[in-house]
Amino acid sequence: MSEKQPVLDVIMPSYMKGSTIVQSVTRLQNVLSESSIDFAIHVVVDGPDELTEKALMPLANYRLRVSVFPENKGKGSALRFGVSQSVSKYIAFLDADLDIHPDSIIIGLDSLEKSADKHLKCAYGSKFHSDSKVEYPTYRKFASTVYRFIVRVLFRLDVEDSQTGLKIFDAQAIQGVIDQSLEQRFLFDLEIFSLLAKKGYRFVAIPVVLDFQYTSTIGVSATALMIKETVGLSIRMRKFKQ
Repeated sequence: MSEKQPVLDVIMPSYMKGSTIVQSVTRLQNVLSESSIDFAIHVVVDGPDELTEKALMPLANYRLRVSVFPENKGKGSALRFGVSQSVSKYIAFLDADLDIHPDSIIIGLDSLEKSADKHLKCAYGSKFHSDSKVEYPTYRKFASTVYRFIVRVLFRLDVEDSQTGLKIFDAQAIQGVIDQSLEQRFLFDLEIFSLLAKKGYRFVAIPVVLDFQYTSTIGVSATALMIKETVGLSIRMRKFKQ
């Protein structure tokens, strides 16, 4: 890490991403290096993953930090740890796969830096943004649209897409709520939005270039569990007190 505090920390939670992690980190480094942003990258390996550790060794440089959990804890724990270690002005979350092009990080950071709205604390990637370019299976588009509707009904959040894996936060804002989060898996992002909204913070959607890489389908039972857990989170958030 450089002696000077970076403007931006990008936290990449990784679980069994040894086949794509080098390409993901290299692409991210190249994009940010071509900008004027002083940045650092923190890959948090969620559980013992020798393949990922070995793959990242040749990329070692002062901008890249790799932390490895001794056991799998979940995406939430990985991101909470990354946030706790950051000393930057802004913190970005980026999934460690190759779905989302990191160019959007620059767009989001610029949106936060130039905004006159002191309550704007997060720029998030949205598949539904009019300028987004999304290669997405039809069944995934349908599922995302339905889930978006469910979230709006249950949470009343001014967020059009909570699940796309790219977000940029004002560091003080995210650090102020991260310890109150409990979720470990897919609901972590939605929980963070809810906690930030309770502070009166606002969010802005930014376009993404998304080329969906994941090939498996979501079964009926998994979908039902996802909806059930989302309802549970909405109930918990209604009862939550700062």
